[in-house]
Amino acid sequence: MKSINLMYKIDKFVKEISIVRKINKINRLSIVVSDQSDIDKESLHKYLKQTNSNLIGEWTLIEVKKDKIPLESAIVTDIKCDYE
Repeated sequence: MKSINLMYKIDKFVKEISIVRKINKINRLSIVVSDQSDIDKESLHKYLKQTNSNLIGEWTLIEVKKDKIPLESAIVTDIKCDYE
């Protein structure tokens, strides 16, 4: 099973930053997760599309890189978006 807790945290971040920064649409989201995580770009894209369909869709490029960081952590390295 994909790490639902970490995907939830990423989802929460996406929602919070979109409100604070008045983001309409996310075109690209690049993150780093643990090299032990089972999250991949397809599963994360599907999850975020379901929970943020107004922000993330087929137009959104999701990049997931793996590195030696804590298992339930993610680092957003890049976000490209359209603003209100």
